[in-house]
Amino acid sequence: MNFIRDSYRYFFKNFFRLIVICLPVSFLVGFFDIYRPVSFFEICLNSGFNSYMDMFRAFVNISWVSLGTFIAFVPLICLTISVCLAGQEAHMRTGKFSFKNAIKRSVYYFLPVLSLLFVFLAICAVLMFLIPAVNYFVYYMLSPHSEIMTKTNFVICLVVTLLFSSVSFVFLTIFLNAVNFITINNYSLKNGLSLALSQLEGKFFKFFINLVVPYVIILPVVFLTNSKAFYPAVATVLFAMQMAFSLSLCMVTYFSITGTPRKDNVKGYFLKG
Repeated sequence: MNFIRDSYRYFFKNFFRLIVICLPVSFLVGFFDIYRPVSFFEICLNSGFNSYMDMFRAFVNISWVSLGTFIAFVPLICLTISVCLAGQEAHMRTGKFSFKNAIKRSVYYFLPVLSLLFVFLAICAVLMFLIPAVNYFVYYMLSPHSEIMTKTNFVICLVVTLLFSSVSFVFLTIFLNAVNFITINNYSLKNGLSLALSQLEGKFFKFFINLVVPYVIILPVVFLTNSKAFYPAVATVLFAMQMAFSLSLCMVTYFSITGTPRKDNVKGYFLKG
């Protein structure tokens, strides 16, 4: 089974039902701007920085509204991921997609998803402080007195940001594959992560690249719209689509690498609930 091809096929074939699940929590991303690193480069092109905190504020949206929204976002995205994965698993096993069944079975996913989510957020928090720190060091060394970042400095900061951001996608690749082993096969967190890595042997790079592809497509859209009044709506739709595809890739890959038969890819399945 070509799990990459089948992931795209599953995503597009079930696009609307996946978006229905992912869209509500995605409304929150407009408030704390989850794609802030993209608009950060626009700031770099047009200004200089007097301190690390100046660069950090440009890289991270800091306000009481964004903080409060993010706190609400964490349990909601955990619930959303759980419902989506539960619905996809039942769909692939039975050939029927039921929102009611997805919500009911999401309880089995919630704790594993929450555990992995906290670990992932901790890694992202470290990167969130580290990226502007490295970038400011480079900026200070190359153009400390410049009012606008030089082109050379900008390119280096772009490369640094992309390299460190790729680290988050590496961990996301591992965690997305581990969650199904933990939930469906009832493994511990440690054993689930270990098994996910072993099962991904020879497939890790493929999964990683296709996990990054939607983000790469999103980059120019965010760059062109982040200063517009309608940007929160754009961010909402983009995030919902990115999450829906990532979870489709996650579940299709699990069924593929474990050799579990699927019943959703035959004629005659329908939406129930």
